[in-house]
Amino acid sequence: MSQSYQRSVCRNLFGWLNRELRMYVVAKLMTFVLVLIVFLLTLPGCSFSYELFLEGQVLAGADQSPVAGAKVTLVLMNSDEVTCVTDSQGRWVLKKSLNDIWFESGKDKKQWLRSDEFKLRIEAREETYFVPCPRVAVQKSGDAFGFVMAVLEVQQEPEVREPLPEFQPLEAVKPCHYDN
Repeated sequence: MSQSYQRSVCRNLFGWLNRELRMYVVAKLMTFVLVLIVFLLTLPGCSFSYELFLEGQVLAGADQSPVAGAKVTLVLMNSDEVTCVTDSQGRWVLKKSLNDIWFESGKDKKQWLRSDEFKLRIEAREETYFVPCPRVAVQKSGDAFGFVMAVLEVQQEPEVREPLPEFQPLEAVKPCHYDN
């Protein structure tokens, strides 16, 4: 073998190794960047995940006496998500992390909860009630939000649901912030 042939083989071999090494380094760098982006998206204020806090009180009768031991469940598309039992004062608290698919853009450029997918199921005194969740807007990405509502009269769920008209905000519903 001639020296020039050996040199060309060595040059080609080192060139191939360098290409493989470069591809390996680029792949590792891209993996690191993707992991960093995912990590940053999980930080509060940077994420597409929202904390939904629901709290309330189950009262019964004209005297509005608290109902202890009632089961309150957040139902999302006919699937039970979070459940709790009321305390001696009838109070309950639910917390659920939601990603951005459960929100839609409104005319005001805010993200609104798709409330037609969410219901509260209340099981108390051998009866079951369904209460729809109102639409609320998310203030900032990563913020916690919630709402307070009073159900004055519970009616049975209709068998066939009529489609909702174009979004009309509920003026009585005010988002409340929780600092956690």
